[in-house]
Amino acid sequence: MKVKYQIFKTLNLEVLRFVGDWSTSVLKAFVEKLITEQDYNFVERILIDFREVNLKPAVIDVKDLIDFRKTIAPEKHKIVHLVNTPRSTAISHLYQDGLNQAGFDCCYCSTIEHALTFLELDMETIEMEDILKSLTHQFE
Repeated sequence: MKVKYQIFKTLNLEVLRFVGDWSTSVLKAFVEKLITEQDYNFVERILIDFREVNLKPAVIDVKDLIDFRKTIAPEKHKIVHLVNTPRSTAISHLYQDGLNQAGFDCCYCSTIEHALTFLELDMETIEMEDILKSLTHQFE
């Protein structure tokens, strides 16, 4: 799995796009690296695009992901997951429930428009689509 990402300090926003076959180990290694970056301190909102990740070959332990998030990055960011399949919706729903019970502000949706509204970002859908296509960093 590849993680394409960029932090936008002026928007207090981190945008991530997962591409390829899901890998929990890649996700964990990425987060451990990301939280050491100086710009991460500015992040208050996170948009995660799951629309290009293949979740079918993976067994995903959602509780493990929730526990990892609470331990490694306990900051209370606003988090939105963009989903487009029944499997990504179900996994995001379980993840959202677990994080929200722990005091996080997390949701999932199938449109960029809803994601922008949830994150309270004043930008056009086309602008976020362009951002998602041109993220400057990659982690594998």
